[in-house]
Order: sequence, then structure tokens, then C-alpha cells
Amino acid sequence: MTRVLAGDLGGTNTRLAIVSTDGGPRRWVAREDFHSRDHDSLEELVRA
Repeated sequence: MTRVLAGDLGGTNTRLAIVSTDGGPRRWVAREDFHSRDHDSLEELVRA
């Protein structure tokens, strides 16, 4: 199973998702929204 970490990083909000890319249509496996100012780095967001 191939999975990709996708994100929309902004000054106010950051949205991260894990997307399955096996064969057919892409499918969201997990998705989470964060307030960007609450985290010091992308690494911290990914670990959250």
C-alpha cells in the first residue's frame, strides 16, 4: 500500500493528510487540521 503525506501549510492553519495512492482513485486515510501558530515547526506538526 502506497501512502503519501500531503499538506496545505499556511500562516494561520495547516492541514495534513495521509492519502492512499494504490491504483484507483486517491483515498484519504487520515486528515487533521492545526493552528499553525501553536507549533514551532513542520516536524512538530507531523509528530502531533
